[in-house]
Amino acid sequence: MLLITKGYPPSSWLATYVTVSIFLVALDEYRKNFHFSELKEDFFELSKKEVAQQTLINKNAQLEILQRNVHEWNDWRQESTSEINLSGINLREIDLSGADFSDANLRGINLRGANLAKANLQYADLRDSYLSRANLHRANLAGANLSGANLSETNFSRTDLSEANLSRSHLSGADFSEANLCEVNFSRANLSEVNFSRANLSESNFLSADLSGVNAQGSDLSGANLIGADLSGANLQEANLNGANLYRTDLCGSSLLNTILSYANLTGANLSEADLTSTSVEGTIFGNNRGLKEEDKANLRARGATFRDMPDSDVSAFIER
Repeated sequence: MLLITKGYPPSSWLATYVTVSIFLVALDEYRKNFHFSELKEDFFELSKKEVAQQTLINKNAQLEILQRNVHEWNDWRQESTSEINLSGINLREIDLSGADFSDANLRGINLRGANLAKANLQYADLRDSYLSRANLHRANLAGANLSGANLSETNFSRTDLSEANLSRSHLSGADFSEANLCEVNFSRANLSEVNFSRANLSESNFLSADLSGVNAQGSDLSGANLIGADLSGANLQEANLNGANLYRTDLCGSSLLNTILSYANLTGANLSEADLTSTSVEGTIFGNNRGLKEEDKANLRARGATFRDMPDSDVSAFIER
């Protein structure tokens, strides 16, 4: 045959040879890659198990140091560079006063009834944690994340919670008297019957929060976002709400004796059974309010208030805070 083709194989043979060669090379590569993929999956599965095991070892070791005493724990933290992970641990009713948990992962931790007075929890992750009836008097929780946490009847008196996240948390009956709550996110939180007396709540976000029956007497709520919040039956006597946004807020039956509402926005707010006779309303914006009679409006205008409707576009910036 090669004689007939002058020493060269027919073109059809050559094409077949090339095709088969390519197929065999591809098959060999596939086998290698498939085997490598299996090895890679086994390696990552093993790595996950090793990481989980090491995390558990580290968590148990940290817990052992903590349970000895707080002084030893704080000394160890000063020397150690390890990340603190006590997530999901049960430490209820334990005395941890003065303990250093700054930047720690405490997500889902159970600290019900624990004593954390003067503890350092700055920037700690306390999401979905349980701190009901705990004592956090004078603790440092600045920048901490307590979103979704159960904090009912907890003592936060004189505590620093500036710039903390308490959105969607449960705080009914908690005590925040004289606490620093500047720029805290309380959006959609349950704050019914909370004590905010003389607390600094300036620039805080209470979007759609339940504040029914709260005691905020003498508190600073200047510049706060209270859009859609429920403040029915609240004690706001002598509180400072200068420049606050109370768009569509429910103030039904609230006590406003000597309350500062200057330059606040109360458009659409429910003012049924709310007494505004001694409030400061210079530059305050009203409009579409339930509970206001014509003589009430005339009195408020004479004291420096204005009335207008507020379109939804004007509040979009506050809703996104």
